[in-house]
Amino acid sequence: MVIRGNLSEGNPTLPEDTDEYTFGFYRNDIDKYYAGTFESTDSGKILTTEIGDLLPNKSYSSDISFFIEKKSKTLYRSTQNTDSFVTNPIKLYQSYSATQTTLTIKSSDDYAPILDGTFEPDADFSELYFDDKKIETFPYTIENLHGADEYIPVYKVFKKGDQTIRSNTCFSCCRSIHLNQQAIETSPTSITIQASYTKGDANISRFEWEGYDETSDKLVLTGLDPGCITSVKIRAFYDDGYPTDSYIKNYQTSALELKTVKPRNVSATASVFSANTNIDDRESSRIGFQWCESVDQAVNEGKAAIYDGLMEARISDLRPSTEYRVRAFYKSDSGTYYYGGWLTFDMSEFSYTEPTVHTYSIDAVVSDNTAEVRGYIMAGTDDIIRQGFEYSPLASQSAPKRKYVALSQTPSVVFATGQVMTATLTDLQPATTYVIRTFAETKTGIIYGDERIFTTCGVDGVGEITANDSERIAVAYYDLWGRRYDKPQRGVNIIVYDDGSVEKSVIK
Repeated sequence: MVIRGNLSEGNPTLPEDTDEYTFGFYRNDIDKYYAGTFESTDSGKILTTEIGDLLPNKSYSSDISFFIEKKSKTLYRSTQNTDSFVTNPIKLYQSYSATQTTLTIKSSDDYAPILDGTFEPDADFSELYFDDKKIETFPYTIENLHGADEYIPVYKVFKKGDQTIRSNTCFSCCRSIHLNQQAIETSPTSITIQASYTKGDANISRFEWEGYDETSDKLVLTGLDPGCITSVKIRAFYDDGYPTDSYIKNYQTSALELKTVKPRNVSATASVFSANTNIDDRESSRIGFQWCESVDQAVNEGKAAIYDGLMEARISDLRPSTEYRVRAFYKSDSGTYYYGGWLTFDMSEFSYTEPTVHTYSIDAVVSDNTAEVRGYIMAGTDDIIRQGFEYSPLASQSAPKRKYVALSQTPSVVFATGQVMTATLTDLQPATTYVIRTFAETKTGIIYGDERIFTTCGVDGVGEITANDSERIAVAYYDLWGRRYDKPQRGVNIIVYDDGSVEKSVIK
């Protein structure tokens, strides 16, 4: 190894005629002198000497002295001007097979030393250790590891005469679990993010989204500012609670569209305010309308809901034959308001209007016996007496041939409240296809919303049903989101026949 010493002027005072003197370094441990050469630099005289017979990965600063000698007589010796140094460790070439949780060493030769020629260990001695325990038999498998998130203390011991030298700890790693996240749905105010990871023999028990109370592989962010960037950080946990590395990704919401449209007066004192928008329908707590009689008056504010891009709210206790101003708004979680334009309308004219009734797509997780459902109810001229959901299984193939009716004569009923109402359906049958619709009852009758279908877990999708096609008539077509059509659509169709049987068909 080459070592260098800095001899500044006066420490010691160098003789003017250096040709008669020998300069170098002395090893105290083996009583040996190594002559060197001088080089003049801006910082002083630099003495360079090459010293051999050193051991790997050892500090020699306390064993090395600078010396000045004349005619084999030592005139000066000191360690004060010697740079502290440590020799390089023995590195190992690693060869092994690995999974996400295991590492297998086939033989001791799989960890061969990488030598620089300055040190040659005794060829007949080398031992391999894992975590300070000698490996006696091969192949040797290390289990319960955590991919690249964990260092594995494997090292080798060599001998050189009576000296024992240990290689540096070998930071071997098994195959990594790579986390990924991507947006599967984006709006001006919300982002739905799906997490995934490389599959292997490691089991992930839960995810952690930093700053959010969510442990599943899906995160839904709402209340965001339009056109803004949000940074999302995620990590996962093994079954034993060990965490993976974190993964950060940035997402940007889209531009906001919000246009106030002319209200519909449903009575002398009530009006339905509306706006066209691309805001996500889950933002019912952050959207609404502001209204007032004139520019100088205080502004009133009321909540709204969204279905299929239309924001609506029924506002009562307005003054008959009075002119009002109205505009739509969205308020993000940051407290920022975003507005549609002001519109002027007059309460002098109104007409009878039935309730608005819709059924949202079934986008929540459906288990083998439960489902989360959402509906949209907004009163028209008459007050709502009762509202909720009706649901029942689709008729089986064995049912007698009859004209198809979406819901049975005695459907199950769940009552709910609110413009956007929610309910949890329980005690459902596994692997069963259900049809559901919302309803609103007024003094004039019952109004029904869209029909949606969903299948509980237990089988992969809707099973194929064998039937006599010549005797069946298709009466309804649904897509994978439960929307009903009168005729087949391109893509996957779930077809309901007049005898109650169901099958899937793909139209390209």
